[in-house]
Amino acid sequence: MRMVVWFRQYILNRFTKYAKRGFYIEKEGTQEEYLKKCATRISRKVASIALKCSLSKDLLDYLEKAVDKLDLEANNSLSKMQEKSNEGPAI
Repeated sequence: MRMVVWFRQYILNRFTKYAKRGFYIEKEGTQEEYLKKCATRISRKVASIALKCSLSKDLLDYLEKAVDKLDLEANNSLSKMQEKSNEGPAI
């Protein structure tokens, strides 16, 4: 009986570990669902990195600068996408 309990705990821990890393088969869904899942996964990664960096002010400062730079690049990309969608087809 003790072996069964240990086995269940092992399987649950292993499944959780792999699920967090993305080693699971995703079901087909809409593009919007896929993008939300990706955003959630990336958000978890960034939160995990921030917690790792919380041991050092220098690391946190470095991470914040990197995130600010990425935010600026994302805003620029979104602006370009918006401009292209506003142009419409050439006549």
